[in-house]
Amino acid sequence: MSAAGLARRDRYRALASRIRAIPGRDFGLRPYTVAVIVRRWSGPHTGDGAATDTVTPIVEYGGNPPKVRFLSDEARALGGLPAGTVEVGPITPDHTGGGITWDTLTGGSAQAGDEVLYRLTGPEFPTGADYALAGSQSDRGIRYKLTLVPRAEVRA
Repeated sequence: MSAAGLARRDRYRALASRIRAIPGRDFGLRPYTVAVIVRRWSGPHTGDGAATDTVTPIVEYGGNPPKVRFLSDEARALGGLPAGTVEVGPITPDHTGGGITWDTLTGGSAQAGDEVLYRLTGPEFPTGADYALAGSQSDRGIRYKLTLVPRAEVRA
């Protein structure tokens, strides 16, 4: 892509990020925070030893949370997804001055034996609930979306 094309892409992404922040920043309509957690274990196998978490919040412009939508019964049935499944996004891809990389969003820094999970905190889960990645969309130049399913346990 040419330098002009890259600059234009960055401008569109920066604009999208600022617009996506408005519902949360100005109207309080984004009550859920979402973070990607890469959990590394000190032992030789996943779950052995002490856990060390690297937590990366998923945010839009100004640190505002992304849109979180609980899927309807119909949408879950069509996808064969469990109750509590959420869609997170649109999330703005990385650009000059903000956004998030695909690797960061999907736990690309994880190594063999690491766990990647997502923590939702908000009205339904004041102390947080751990989710796993069930699907993702990165097919648009201006947005990412994640489909997350609840893990068996909810943090106390």
